[in-house]
Amino acid sequence: MNTAASRALERHRRARLTFATGMVARAVGLASLFISLRISLPWLGESRFGVLATLAGLGALLAFLDLGIGNGLVAEVARLEATQARVALKRLTSRGLALVGVLGIAVGAVLALATEAAPLERLFRGADASTLDEARSALRLFALFFGLSLPLGAAQRVMAGLQQGYKAHLATALCAMAGLALTLALPRLGGGVSSFLAAGYGMSVMAGAPLLVALARQGLLGWPGHGWLASTDTRRLLQAGGLYFVLQIGTLVGASIDTVLVSATLGPAAVATLVVVQRLFMLVTVPVQMRSLPLWSAYSHAMASGDAGFVRNTFRHSVRWNLAIALAGGALLVASAPWLAGFMTASLVAVPVALSLGQAAWTLLDAWGVAVSMRLNGARIIVPQVVTTLSFVALSIALKVVLLEPLGLACLPWLTATAFVLAVVMPYLTGFRQQVFAGA
Repeated sequence: MNTAASRALERHRRARLTFATGMVARAVGLASLFISLRISLPWLGESRFGVLATLAGLGALLAFLDLGIGNGLVAEVARLEATQARVALKRLTSRGLALVGVLGIAVGAVLALATEAAPLERLFRGADASTLDEARSALRLFALFFGLSLPLGAAQRVMAGLQQGYKAHLATALCAMAGLALTLALPRLGGGVSSFLAAGYGMSVMAGAPLLVALARQGLLGWPGHGWLASTDTRRLLQAGGLYFVLQIGTLVGASIDTVLVSATLGPAAVATLVVVQRLFMLVTVPVQMRSLPLWSAYSHAMASGDAGFVRNTFRHSVRWNLAIALAGGALLVASAPWLAGFMTASLVAVPVALSLGQAAWTLLDAWGVAVSMRLNGARIIVPQVVTTLSFVALSIALKVVLLEPLGLACLPWLTATAFVLAVVMPYLTGFRQQVFAGA
């Protein structure tokens, strides 16, 4: 029976399944990250590990180069799936993935060419000549993986739009286990930065490959057709992705630039300390994200079906649970951070209390922001997010450029939290209140 109640039950069922498999995948991924950290940091040393961490962060920083098409696919796929327009859905997914594939080839080629002339001594401050040579080799490999990440990442977004994110999570878990197995063998094989990059970042990118097969088996992937670059579907995706593209730039720069700033300001060794803290707090941020991300397509589906009550009740529930998880988890991590950091790094890295407290404060604010963003994305309310995100990134970077060197690494998350309150929370509660919280 296709009633509002039955549709709501199905959305919740798929969201719970996606959350459950996401938690399994993230548990595997976190275990892989922590074990990899325990192996790679002592093996590579702080400076070379800082290079590895910076390159991994660069992958997230440049993800906006899909021009927002991946996020546009989530909304468009969810809309067509809700209306059961199967032929149009296949055409859209085929053309969307082809479009992002062309972008991946172009971007990968440009990055490979740019690698040869990049002034790496500025990015990796204080690194010796051998480390810089190794970094350049790793950058060449990074260019290849990043080019592949655009179409393979878009396949994951299509699955999210279909509310089949659980398939993407299973693929992610399998690739994480394969990457961990490779990482465990690398010290015995004499692996360097490039090898660890392939085992970590490279295997995470390849998680999208099985999803292309899954989409083809569902009859949702085929030849894009003659003249697809000029088609209505391509124009719709570019239009839908336009604001998401701007939003992605702000979000990714804000989330990923810290390792680059710290490397350039305090040196790659300081990046190691920052990465340890960030990975510890993934024990909190990952459950929050896994709970929230399936709601994007659920909100889109509900709004296309006219189920306003589902959106209102689910949003309130999401905010409460995100804040509860972040508050309880953050408190536990602040108390246990020194011991956990010592265990993860063989006592090579010590975590300042001010740094872990600041990360806990930022994690709490971010949990609230994630809940709000999923509702706004589902409703296609993008302009307030663009305005506040760009303001947040600009203010955050300005504060860090001025204050990071004199105040030290411990101030970093506090500066992020301050910028978020001023540039995002306050505008949402005042000038954008009607748009952001209408009906909530």
